Amino acid sequence: MPSQKILVTLNGQTCTLILRSLAGKQYLSLSVDSNPVFYNTLIVDRIPLKKYDYLPFVGDLASVDTQGTDDPDYKQWNTRFQLIYDSYGFKQQ
Repeated sequence: MPSQKILVTLNGQTCTLILRSLAGKQYLSLSVDSNPVFYNTLIVDRIPLKKYDYLPFVGDLASVDTQGTDDPDYKQWNTRFQLIYDSYGFKQQ
């Protein structure tokens, strides 16, 4: 689906993820316990979504293309593209 809402518990945090497709790009909004963390953040392959450490979310999320380095397409979530969580946060090198 071009837009979807996912309720999930990550590291004890009750999270609401909203994935949206706009102009061929994928965006993610995240709330924890109904408190917004970030809105409509562009999803880029292997780039962490939590841009600032002070945001009220333990860990981080990122998308991975399992067949290359393309940014996600909503038609291939959970097949080619995976949304992954790291409880420690990703370290960019």
